[in-house]
Amino acid sequence: MKNDQRNYVVVGVFVIAMVAGLILWIATLAGNTGSTDTYLTRYDSVLGLSAGGTQVYLNGFQIGKIESIERAEDGAEKMFLLEISVKSGWQIPDDSQAEITAAGLLSTNVLNIRRGRSKTNLEPGDEIQSLEASNLMAELTDTAAGFNRFLETTLKPQIETIVGDLKETMDQVNLLLSGENTSRVGAILRNLEDVSEEVQGLTSGLGSTREKLDGAIVKVGDLIDQVDQLIESNKDDLGASVTDLHESLEALSRHTEAIAINLESTMRHMNEFSQQIREDPSLILRRRESAGAPGGSK
Repeated sequence: MKNDQRNYVVVGVFVIAMVAGLILWIATLAGNTGSTDTYLTRYDSVLGLSAGGTQVYLNGFQIGKIESIERAEDGAEKMFLLEISVKSGWQIPDDSQAEITAAGLLSTNVLNIRRGRSKTNLEPGDEIQSLEASNLMAELTDTAAGFNRFLETTLKPQIETIVGDLKETMDQVNLLLSGENTSRVGAILRNLEDVSEEVQGLTSGLGSTREKLDGAIVKVGDLIDQVDQLIESNKDDLGASVTDLHESLEALSRHTEAIAINLESTMRHMNEFSQQIREDPSLILRRRESAGAPGGSK
């Protein structure tokens, strides 16, 4: 009998321990272990949120959950009042903002608190500023509509302009490649061939001319060498000639002054004679008569 009672006690203790462990495990998963702080926030729409199930994050790190969702009092700016529980010890600046978001297209909505930069923190029971949830499908629809508008207003006219330019270019190419223009192009190519042959002949002539010029340059060089040799061989005679010329110039320089004086005297006499003639032209006749008379001076 005692053994049976002992077994019942052991089994009872084991069952109680397992139930306590299960409760603790469930509480741990639910995030209800430890002390928490309560904050409030408000939204016009709580689509995708649930009391006791929606997790609360701070910059992506889980810190609590939504405890309750209630209808706000009449006349409130936003329709729903949310009460959230956060693990004690987390400091939330008063300029932080709570946003309803989802980690992915198929993920459930969560409440993520964007931590602000203020030095002042909220006290438990204060209200956190809220950001309305963004409608992903609406944003995609708006993006698609904007892209369609871009196609209609910007890209489509540019494409039409490019297509029109290409069509005009193809028409011009077709016109250029018509039968008449093809024959003209052939004639032009033949003329270019003739010009090319003439240029080739001219180039050959220029080559021969260049050879002649090279020969002339060689001859001029030889002539310069001969002149140099001639100057070198007659250097002494040239030096003597230069010396004689220098002496002659010095002698001429010495007599230049006397020659200048004589020229000046001659010019003065000529001026006096011309003045007498201007004053009395008959003087010439009288001189002639005097020279022709008997006993006249000769």
